[in-house]
Amino acid sequence: MKRFLSKLIIIAMLFTISSCGKKDDDPNVGTWNAATITMAGEVREIKDMFFVGISLELKSNGKFDLDWDGEKDKGAWTFNNGLLNLEGAKESHTGNITDGLLQLVNVEGMNIEIIFEKEGSDVLAARPKPMEESTSNNTLSNIQKWWGGEWYGYWHTHSETSDYTDFQGGRWECFGYIDMESDDIGDIYLWDPEGDFAVANISISKDGGAGEMGAAFSNNGELWFGGKIENADWIIDPSIYGYDNYMIIDGRYTDNLGGGFNYIVYLRPWGESWNDNKEDERPLWYDTWYLSAYQAATMWEAIEDRDAHIHTRINQNEIVDAGKPSSTEVVIADIKNITGTVIDPGNITILCPQGWTNFFIPDYISGSDKNPNGLELYKGNEAEGYQYLMPGLEIQYYEFNPDTPSDKFAGKSEVWGPVQIGGRTWQGYIGTERNEASIWAQAKEKDSQIRVQIMFEAEGVEISLNDAEVQAILASIKIK
Repeated sequence: MKRFLSKLIIIAMLFTISSCGKKDDDPNVGTWNAATITMAGEVREIKDMFFVGISLELKSNGKFDLDWDGEKDKGAWTFNNGLLNLEGAKESHTGNITDGLLQLVNVEGMNIEIIFEKEGSDVLAARPKPMEESTSNNTLSNIQKWWGGEWYGYWHTHSETSDYTDFQGGRWECFGYIDMESDDIGDIYLWDPEGDFAVANISISKDGGAGEMGAAFSNNGELWFGGKIENADWIIDPSIYGYDNYMIIDGRYTDNLGGGFNYIVYLRPWGESWNDNKEDERPLWYDTWYLSAYQAATMWEAIEDRDAHIHTRINQNEIVDAGKPSSTEVVIADIKNITGTVIDPGNITILCPQGWTNFFIPDYISGSDKNPNGLELYKGNEAEGYQYLMPGLEIQYYEFNPDTPSDKFAGKSEVWGPVQIGGRTWQGYIGTERNEASIWAQAKEKDSQIRVQIMFEAEGVEISLNDAEVQAILASIKIK
């Protein structure tokens, strides 16, 4: 999974960078390319997170040119006694240049580090690559194994507004599954016997908690009723509650009218005894169902025996067979070599890859032949009027659209995602009978969305959500 932190953090930082050095023979003068970014001990390669990349040219006159993923900026820099000082129009940053690497530290006061390597240098080549820690051959470390797998417990609420007083005093069962990857990133699914509770992408840090299992924090996700889980809304430290193999997740649900409640989820691994918990700290059906169920079956088999709900983002048959969930298969493609032309309808910009054709969408409200928030792209080189004989995408940006799109395929569909592409979390539905898909992602502000309709095949030409060109289009979408 190539998923990491919000692009807004990087935008706010890099648009304020100045640079260093003032002499023609200054070894710091030249072009520096961002190689890695580190947050909370997690290292990611820049090339895996950005469509174009980040480069910084330090000039001998004390000026710099910055190219951040296609966006340009200019500024000034100083370098004294080993300290790099970056004074920008909006922000100031500090760092250093040592051993052939330019390093920015504590960016935005958030313990973020970005390392730049000078063009033509091979300083990083001899170093271990990011993500190559103690894990190898896609196996999980002991900490990752602890977080991953089947969980069971309960949840309740407090601090309810007047619209949610019915929740007061209740306690409900909760099932959970955490799908961990070897890069310390995972997906957590929570649900009760009646319906979904939450899905979230999380990161774990072995040094982030009070105990040997570290801690986890949310990157993004969704609650039931359309609520959002933002970065660090969940901070889960399993070592602070006095029990082994135990975690608590707490957060706040708020609806569009401002009502809501706090929720707390208590979980232990499936098969773990709760006898060391007080009676009022155990799941509601602990004695009457759980104690016999976990000894006789896996969690998936036990749920099916009850004819209870399994999270809709999870393929139940594959869970039972393979012991882990999956939905429509998602493959993250290598998009760094996809080239083309950036198209600007007005309020957004989108890459049109080589071999594709783009068409503006009419704005029927204003009468203009160019909707500034939309674009159609089709694989092929046909003229206007023939685009519907080619597979392609229709992309629309909605500045304010808080509602989650519904399944337009009337149940004859498969869930796709969530998946990180281009710094956004995409999800949607693939029509099983219409050879189409409908996907969406948060655009820029909290209530803005990008929606994409996809036609996979026409006249014998096919595309896929796993294609590098399709993912490059999605990754390239920028909102002005």
